[in-house]
Amino acid sequence: MPPADGPQLVLIHGTFVETTSTFGKLWDQHPDLVQQLSRAYGEHVYALDHPTLGASPVDNAQTLVEAMQPGARVHLLTHSRGGLVAEVLARCAGQAALSEDELALFDEGHGSMRKALVDLHRMV
Repeated sequence: MPPADGPQLVLIHGTFVETTSTFGKLWDQHPDLVQQLSRAYGEHVYALDHPTLGASPVDNAQTLVEAMQPGARVHLLTHSRGGLVAEVLARCAGQAALSEDELALFDEGHGSMRKALVDLHRMV
């Protein structure tokens, strides 16, 4: 994502779908709302087409952060599993540190997920 002076909008789809099938009707059937988005975000509307099988919401959030410029402000419009991606990102960005209680959820067989979460927290 290129640098922007203001917030950028990122659309994040749900499971077993992609951006067009999730948000396409917004563009087709609600042009007035799309015009409002265009006024608010200009050319800074993006989509995160992410894998929903074989990748966790933490992995998907990392993909988004890697695509963003440092210090970027993003607004997220999500559907279904995309909300999980947004929640992971918001929790990591909104906390100075991950609590031991949160990290304990990823013990016993989920060490790679725990590491990914810690890495994401460092990235944001």
